[in-house]
Amino acid sequence: MGSDQHIKDVNMMEISVLIKVIKGERNLAEIARSLDITLQGVRYYINILRQDGYLLDLDITSKGYEFLSSSLFQIKKFLNDNSDFLSDANGWEVICDDDIKSGDIVYLRMADAYLHASKKNVSSSKARSVSDSSRGQRAIIGEIQGIIEINFGKVEVLLIKDLDSNNYEKYMKEIKDVKKNLNDRSIFVLGEGARTLFEDGDGINVFSPLRGAFDSAVRGMDSLVISTEEAFNLNFEEFSKLKEEFTKVDVTLNFLQI
Repeated sequence: MGSDQHIKDVNMMEISVLIKVIKGERNLAEIARSLDITLQGVRYYINILRQDGYLLDLDITSKGYEFLSSSLFQIKKFLNDNSDFLSDANGWEVICDDDIKSGDIVYLRMADAYLHASKKNVSSSKARSVSDSSRGQRAIIGEIQGIIEINFGKVEVLLIKDLDSNNYEKYMKEIKDVKKNLNDRSIFVLGEGARTLFEDGDGINVFSPLRGAFDSAVRGMDSLVISTEEAFNLNFEEFSKLKEEFTKVDVTLNFLQI
């Protein structure tokens, strides 16, 4: 199931079993007890999840992550009665492209990941300045009208599976290849395991990596999140919420191959 998934397509028992697996539960009898279904029922759903490519044995696949994230999004969307996220259109900061006086009508555009305001008619989105500011300085705007045109960036999550002393050097080599082919993407590193694969001078982002990657995408910049599978599982709830919040951001999830 992809972006065209609807609440009617969500099977709560499949989701519940998959969540138990992603949290590390391997005892099928214990899964059955916790979900109040039969052991035969758990085996049935496990087989379905394997057939659909969401599980490989009892390990979740990248396709499984996408399925779970999409399903949780549809559940939350249904519970919120399909209401859109609302934001306050007053008190926004902008960078001035011209000298601006309080009360001036300004036109808005995104440039170099930041919101700019100009007195020239450069876009269909406009606002009213509520401060006096010079070119290159900050201004505060309100009464925003129209849609600010943004070319959203992409977020790729690259997972490292079963990192240990036996495959450490191989993963180090793959990380070096990744760094050579960034194509202007920023690297966000999630967790201690992935951090050990980078050197101090690599220019990586380690604070709030998931939030930072999505914020980069909203500002029009592509980003790469690198994490061990274990660290990603611990932060999967945050990842799902960010996908839900930033629905226009294209997100892919893959395993780093060695």
